[in-house]
Amino acid sequence: MLILILILLVFSTAAVEAGILRNGDRGAAVEELQQNLQLLGYNTSVDGIFGSGTEQALRNFQKAEGLRVDGVYGNQTEITLQEELNNSAENIYTVQQGDTLTIIAINHGVSLNDLRIANSIDGSMIHPGDELIIPGKNGSLTGQGGEESEIVEITHNVRSGEALFTIARKHDTDVETIREYNNLSGDLIRAGDELVIPVLRNSNSAQSANTSANFSWPVEGRITSGYGNRRHPVSGRNDFHKGVDIAAPYGTVIRATATGSVSFVGWMGGYGRVVIIDHGNGYETLYAHNSQILVSDGQRVNRGSSIARIGTSGVATGPHVHFEIHSNGNHQNPMNFLR
Repeated sequence: MLILILILLVFSTAAVEAGILRNGDRGAAVEELQQNLQLLGYNTSVDGIFGSGTEQALRNFQKAEGLRVDGVYGNQTEITLQEELNNSAENIYTVQQGDTLTIIAINHGVSLNDLRIANSIDGSMIHPGDELIIPGKNGSLTGQGGEESEIVEITHNVRSGEALFTIARKHDTDVETIREYNNLSGDLIRAGDELVIPVLRNSNSAQSANTSANFSWPVEGRITSGYGNRRHPVSGRNDFHKGVDIAAPYGTVIRATATGSVSFVGWMGGYGRVVIIDHGNGYETLYAHNSQILVSDGQRVNRGSSIARIGTSGVATGPHVHFEIHSNGNHQNPMNFLR
């Protein structure tokens, strides 16, 4: 029995020295492999133990590179890994004054999560002079599949009870970026505030999504204010109207324009009593100035379900519903979707 164990140990050591690593191996060679996988953005711990996590990370690498997916670090996998390390060596970014993780991720066309994994960053704290690994084969603004991406600025209407941290998490960004884009010195925000948040969007996907969705009218009535630039009827200032106003008699039932789940009910500054419905695939609809809300937060509704009644709550010159459509956080012209 002792002889068998010695033979196995000798075989295992020879395999490691020959550059073949597999589940169960330990040592400096395994630790180096884990570090290299981590440098390329693959999620694995660096402990010198070739366990299931390292094997899965290696399988993911092999699959991404078109290699045989066996979870074994052999000759061909080693050659390909070294080639990718040489390529990634060009993607080292030195943090500049004023940089945030989100801005760096957007500028290099990578996800914030991938950037954090590649650099073993749990939060968002970085300092000028830090060197960050940019995961991926290049730093261009190109998404998966070669589709072009673009940086867009979305508007987030702060809801009651929201904090900068929860808003940042929802939009896959960090608090520092939100502060910088909105000239905030601290974390104080109020319900009804509008925050500008930069995000990376795949332009082709957004376009196809916009043309595939359709919504019914929330109420029968007359459009008194369309989408786009206008002179505000109350303040008299020029502003951008993010939806359409549909006038109807006070108390008229407002109906859900598509099936979804109620994601917000309550007061929202000048919008008054508001209902927001999440329809999935990045789409939300907003119904404002209601006199009465007929649904509750989290409730599932169908197209045509009664959700509220026409009113004048908030800042309104007469009974109407202010109706908005959002696609992945971006305001859209409802007239392109209403059927």
